[in-house]
Amino acid sequence: LRKGEEGPALDAFCRLRGRWPGLVLCLVPRHLERVGRCHRAARRRGLEAVDWSRLPGKTAPVVVVDEIGPLFDLYGTARVAFVGGSLAPKGGQNLMEPAAWGCPVVYGPHTENFEDARAALDAAGGGMEVRDAGTLAAAVDRLLADPGRRDEMGRRARAALEGLAAGAAERQADVLLRALGPA
Repeated sequence: LRKGEEGPALDAFCRLRGRWPGLVLCLVPRHLERVGRCHRAARRRGLEAVDWSRLPGKTAPVVVVDEIGPLFDLYGTARVAFVGGSLAPKGGQNLMEPAAWGCPVVYGPHTENFEDARAALDAAGGGMEVRDAGTLAAAVDRLLADPGRRDEMGRRARAALEGLAAGAAERQADVLLRALGPA
């Protein structure tokens, strides 16, 4: 998450908790100095939060990842993934990391740094755009309520990644051959 995105993520989570009481939200701030801000934002909403580094000794409905590195593996445990840097005009983060796990990918409108990935997800039906806390909560609720749809969207996300990866070696070889010039 980038600055300003923890609020909408937490607001969406608050809307979902009544219907999904076992739901856990993992907040992964892009910069570790924002861990405290995530905790304060959770407290303002009446939510208990625990640092990732304190698990499994302590549990809470909100987990704030306070280490670099676990995000990719966390996507493997997620039922739905919201990829940050996309609600705030920051250009997004890597949309294909959750897709690698077959996880449905939800993102905001600002994915300029990952347009190829977004186009692939959109074309395959593996991704979904949201605009704010309300549309984020609605999207997650729909996917949690319909496991068949959620699983299919996850399969489509994975297929989008595989489609992008399939041509990557050829594209890189073409770039190298053009750079080297005629042999």
